[in-house]
Amino acid sequence: MTEKELMETIGGRLYLVGGAVRDKLRGKSAHDRDYVVTGVHLDDVRLPKIAGKDFPVFLTKVDGAVVEVAMARKEKKIGQGYHGFEFYTDPNVTIEQDLLRRDLTINAMAIDVQTGELVDPYGGQADLRARILRHTSEAFAEDPLRVYRVARFAAQFGFSIHAETKALMMRLKPELSALTPERVFVELKKALLARYPDKFFRELEGLLDVHFPEIEAIKVPDKHDGTAFEHTMAAIYRGNGFRERFALLVHDLGKGLSENPPVHNGHEGHEHLVRALGERLKMPNRLVDFGCRTMRLHMKIKKLHEIRPGKLIRLVDSDIFKQLRLSYLESDGRYERKLYLQHVGLAKEIIKLKREVTGKILVERGVEPNAMFGEKLLQERVRAFRTRRQ
Repeated sequence: MTEKELMETIGGRLYLVGGAVRDKLRGKSAHDRDYVVTGVHLDDVRLPKIAGKDFPVFLTKVDGAVVEVAMARKEKKIGQGYHGFEFYTDPNVTIEQDLLRRDLTINAMAIDVQTGELVDPYGGQADLRARILRHTSEAFAEDPLRVYRVARFAAQFGFSIHAETKALMMRLKPELSALTPERVFVELKKALLARYPDKFFRELEGLLDVHFPEIEAIKVPDKHDGTAFEHTMAAIYRGNGFRERFALLVHDLGKGLSENPPVHNGHEGHEHLVRALGERLKMPNRLVDFGCRTMRLHMKIKKLHEIRPGKLIRLVDSDIFKQLRLSYLESDGRYERKLYLQHVGLAKEIIKLKREVTGKILVERGVEPNAMFGEKLLQERVRAFRTRRQ
């Protein structure tokens, strides 16, 4: 159905709300569209697929895309946590009352579907022009996750956070630890995929130690970019996708434990810091393992050509190319491109050798598979490697 048909189906007044309005005013296309309806009773809404247990939200299709349609509502904080709210819907709840409960003024605007009129009771359009993130009301403090959401919006849009909103975020610090790890991880993931990922961490100044103490700890002197924190903030820009940016975020966490900064000998040996962060935010094991390997190898593989054949053959697998790339990216010119390409070529040579020199060769020679079989295969590959290098 179309927006007009949806309005006729529901009755009442229909408004496009939230991020779709914000993005439209920014000249951007919206990925999701949410609607709010006023002036109707809940029992009068005849839409399929009711979603949401705590308050009435309906799912339907508009112009071929699935959209959410919610009853205009007011809410009251009655307990702790994300579900500690009491919601009230009624035909008399206005769109202005519904918008008041939203986090930021730039997200508290609506467009009347019938007239096309912009409803902006809290100055969202002006803040959008001024590139400012400002809380809509004191109700902002009822959900501490908004602290991370605001920092994430700063990372997405490059906007500044209003001083009063920043002060309110600081007041919420004692409540951050009550957030579920999964919700914090979602905000971290969105922030690392954003256009300005470093702003997420910069705007959490004074708050990082709650969920990201390892990031806070790298604000120590470093030979590169002044501090290990600044080096890391520069490095995450160079990654493609979430996994690369996460690996670049954690690759130097060990510098936070150095006894004599800016000297950081052995900083790559503190994988437990990556695992602690992963456990705190309930991250997928594969992601944490990838970050740990990046920490462990990002220094070593800059000297791949100096590693003895046996260790080299053990080290090189199909993942090594990703690690070589990350080591190159974090170095910002200190890992010369010519040497990096030589290492890529060397890794390809090892991969090819391992495919050609397999256990089948030893079996055909009468070698019995036993506990030493893997070591014997390694020795055969070392011999083949040295022969090809002569």
